Amino acid sequence: MLDVHNLPPCSYMLEVSSPGPQRPIYRDEDFLRFQGRRIKVRTREKIEGKKSFSGVLLSYREEGGEKTLRLEAAEMVFTIPRSMVVSARLDEEIDF
Repeated sequence: MLDVHNLPPCSYMLEVSSPGPQRPIYRDEDFLRFQGRRIKVRTREKIEGKKSFSGVLLSYREEGGEKTLRLEAAEMVFTIPRSMVVSARLDEEIDF
């Protein structure tokens, strides 16, 4: 479309990028979409002695008026309140 409309009127290089395999997860829709996928989560306070989790996102739902993530990590299932999540991102490997 840029070439068809001669925009910009000089030579240019178009760069396209992607958030990649470790894309941040922010919105409720993202947590719902990535159920069943490996993610990394950091929490603001310790939950069962940990602040960093890496595992499979089993579910994202509302429980008792609060949104929660259920994460299977280290052969255990953790329930993490969404309000405790500082950061979350996909944790997937790329095979070349």
